[in-house]
Order: sequence, then C-alpha cells, then structure tokens
Amino acid sequence: MAVDNKSTETKEEVVSFFRRALGEVVDFTEESAGSRKAGEKQSLPKPPEPVKPVEEKKPEPEKNIARDKEPEPVKPAERPFVSRRERKAAKMAQMPEPKQRPERDASRKAAAARPEKKDKGESPFRRKLIAIAAIVCISVVTACAFLGGGEPEPKVVDDTSIYIRIPLGMGAGNIAELLEEQQIISSRTYFLKRLRQSGRDGDVQSGTYKVHKGMKSDEVIDILVNGRVAAIRFTIPEGYNLNEMAKRLEKEGICKGADFLKAAKEYKGLAYVGVSPAIENPMEGYLFPDTYEVPSDATAKDIVKLMAKTFDEQLTDDMREAAAKYDLSIHEFVTLASLIEKEVMDDDDRPKVAQVFLKRLEVEMPIQSCATIQYLLKEPKEDLTFEDLKIDSPYNTYENPGLPPGPIASPGEKALEAAAHPSATNYLYFVADRKGKTYYSETFDEHMEKVEKYR
Repeated sequence: MAVDNKSTETKEEVVSFFRRALGEVVDFTEESAGSRKAGEKQSLPKPPEPVKPVEEKKPEPEKNIARDKEPEPVKPAERPFVSRRERKAAKMAQMPEPKQRPERDASRKAAAARPEKKDKGESPFRRKLIAIAAIVCISVVTACAFLGGGEPEPKVVDDTSIYIRIPLGMGAGNIAELLEEQQIISSRTYFLKRLRQSGRDGDVQSGTYKVHKGMKSDEVIDILVNGRVAAIRFTIPEGYNLNEMAKRLEKEGICKGADFLKAAKEYKGLAYVGVSPAIENPMEGYLFPDTYEVPSDATAKDIVKLMAKTFDEQLTDDMREAAAKYDLSIHEFVTLASLIEKEVMDDDDRPKVAQVFLKRLEVEMPIQSCATIQYLLKEPKEDLTFEDLKIDSPYNTYENPGLPPGPIASPGEKALEAAAHPSATNYLYFVADRKGKTYYSETFDEHMEKVEKYR
C-alpha cells in the first residue's frame, strides 16, 4: 500500500510518541535498538529526576521540512513526560508530615490573626466551674462539722463519778436533755446527731450508769448503747443529816432528794426510833454513814432500807448495854452519839466530850451544845450570837434541859463507841479554838479564861 510522505511523517510521529510514553515501563530488546537509533534524530528529552519537581522549559521550536520544502509554523514543545510513579513520589514529598494538621493550624493562625475582643466578664463555663467548686467546699465543711469536728467544749470537766438513771422507754431526746442538764455532755444537739450517725439510736438501754461531767458524746453513747450499767457506789460522810444526804444523792444522780426524804419518813423498820411531834423525820440519825454499793436499779426506798439495816448492825450489844447502864433508851443513846459526832472532829476528843455530856445529864445541868443550835439554822455559822442561843425550839439545849427530841445527824462508829465508853474525867466544860483543838475545864471560871484565850 503506497503511503505518501505526509502520511509517513505522521506515522513516525505517532510511533515516537508511544515510544516516549512507554519508555519508563518497556525494556526494548536489542532488535529494536536500530529503530531507537533511527529515532535519535528526534532528540527526545530525558525524564526528570524522581524527587525533583519538573520545571517546565520552553523548548526551542524544531524545524520541520514540509513536503513542499516550505517551513511549517513553530509548534510549542510538548510537556516532558512524567510517569505516574514519579508524580506520586513528588506529591508525597510536598505533603506535610502526618502528625501535623493543617486545618487546625490554619484555624489557630486565623484565630491569632483576629483582633482581641474586650473582656465582657467570665464565660458561662468558668462561672459554672466556680459554682461547682463553691458547692463542693461548702459540702466538705458541712460534712466535717456533721461528722464530729464540731462538738462544743464542755463548760465543766469534773472526774467525780455521778450516776444517771435511764428509765425503760425513755426517748433519745429526753436522754440528751438529761445529760445536758447534768453537764455530762456539752451539747444536746451534737449528742443526738452522733447517736443517729452511729445507727444505734434505738439501742440505748435502760439502767443506771456511772459517768462524770464534761464527757465526750461518743464516750457516753458507747456506754449507753452497750448497756454498761454500773453498780451504784456512793459515800455518806459521818455527821450528815437527812437533808444533806438527800442533796448528795441527787447531785450524784442516784435518786431524787425528795424521794429519799419521803422514803426515810415512811420507813418503819427500826422499833427503837423515837416518836415525837418535834421530830420532823423519825429516821434522822438512824441511817448509817458509810460507803455503799447497790444495784443499778435500786430505788430511794432500797437505799433507805439498806442504810437503816446497816445502822442496826453497827449498834452492837455492847452499845445497847451501855445505854441501859446510863439509864438511856436506844433513841437517847443515838441522840447523844449524834451530839458527840457534831461537836468535835478528833476521835481522841470524842470520849472526853461524851463524858462532859453524861456528867451534865447526871447533875441535871443543861447540855448547852452549840451543835443543836447549828441544826436549827439554815446555814452553819463559825460563831453563834446571843440571839441564836435564844431560838425557840425543843432542839435548843441552851434553853431546854436534857437531850434534844432526837438525833441531829447520823453518828459514825467512833461517836457510837465514845458514847458507850466515855473518858473517866470530871470535866463539865470544853471549848475549841479556830483550828479545831479542844480545851477542857472543870470549873466555869477556868472555862471562861480559856474562852478568852482561844476564841
């Protein structure tokens, strides 16, 4: 098939194009070397380096000889061929590192480029955080106060033991009120709060408990909910009268003072107790002063009964015989012992004072015991006045002969022994100085000299 020159040139151009396109992927054999040499006259440009970007160069226009030997218009140089692999490598080289985020960086740059806005106050988010923090702080402080850090300091701290009685069925509120009134705890409110927190507010057990003033609420709760009832232990000093006993028992929480006085007045267990309209309470002097321990549920009646029984045991047969020896009834003998108890404090002086009183009874001389006048006063005095000595009462031994109607206090063992075994002396008078030392005399003149000297 005949092909004109123009067609032949076109064919060569097509072949040259495909050769260039396949140059990167086709490894031509030696047989085609001649063909490549034939095409060297085309001066095909070499492909660029793999990593370097391709720079476009304006190729010089090639001279083509047309069929009619006339020059053709200059054609722009074709763009150098770049394979797909090269294009991909060049693109990857131009991309930023994977960890970088261009869009975030761009947004930050844009934000930095924007003009600053004037502060219009805290943001809602910040205000919300502040509010939450404040609530947390308040909650912590409240919790600390609620959980035991807020117990008020006690007004009074006294380790002296006292007893409180919790009746069966007594509510927590009444218990807390009782404890606060007795100054055992400092705060009723705090006690109830701690009791609720313990989860044992319904476990408080009835009974009598040994406590003291100024205790911590947790200590008291532990005693009450574990039922650590105590045997009641109390001491009645020698020379106490019934009113003083009642006050002491109530102060220690053992029983009400009024209940004790009532129980004493109603007690009928001793046959030798004197009966007289002048005696306010027949059991005066017949409740023995001692240290006692009774069950936690002991009542005022139980206490009176125990003390009276103890007195009867302390009144020995020897004492009863001594009373008969001095022509005294048991009631008179106990009354005499009560005067001895209140007049002197030294045990060595008691038998001497007993002898003075018995001697005066023997000679029918007024007893003139200052202790009987003190019994009539609301408050004791260091020095009696002449007006005091004129008080109208059967108990005034300055105005009335003999012994008073009944005992003025509870005599102890030493006073009872002294009444049964007085000293072998002839004293009729005695006086004590400011320090309690007693001086004795047989005559009135001698007595007045000592009064002037030591009083």
